Amino acid sequence: MRRSTLFFPLYLMSIGQGGYQPSLQAFGADQLSIGDDDDDDTEPSATPEEKAKVKSMFFQWWYFGMCSGSLLGNSTMSYVQDNFGWGLGFAIPSAVMAISVAAFFCCTPLYKQQTQAKGSGNKPSPNSVFKVLKSILASRKISLPSRDDNGDAASELEYVCLILLSYRSIFCSCSSTC
Repeated sequence: MRRSTLFFPLYLMSIGQGGYQPSLQAFGADQLSIGDDDDDDTEPSATPEEKAKVKSMFFQWWYFGMCSGSLLGNSTMSYVQDNFGWGLGFAIPSAVMAISVAAFFCCTPLYKQQTQAKGSGNKPSPNSVFKVLKSILASRKISLPSRDDNGDAASELEYVCLILLSYRSIFCSCSSTC
């Protein structure tokens, strides 16, 4: 079995997780109404101690939810799949995901939404992301391992570059900026 069969899905998962996972907490904390916004005159400004307490409670509940969800997902679902079958083991997470999507769409009007003033800032293009990645890779002094005699073995860096190039071709087919 080729190494690309193993590494390609792993890199896709890391790109998928890296796209939203680091920003979830920041987006959640941004929804707190603690008087940080200058244009929000509906609530009185909170003291720094109150703001810190509210943010601390948010992150405590955030980590409690993440850890308990992981615990239940790994223990309960494996028990259900072993004792009641794979069909039910996949139906339960699917139903929970459908409920969460419905809750998201039902609560969307309640979210704080910020509008950007016209003319302030530029919309980032997919090309700018690749320029940053290219500069990061170019600034690092990476020595590639030599190939085997048969020339089959490719380094992990080559797989990453292949994935980035494939994403660039996908974005460039959708955009005229490339």
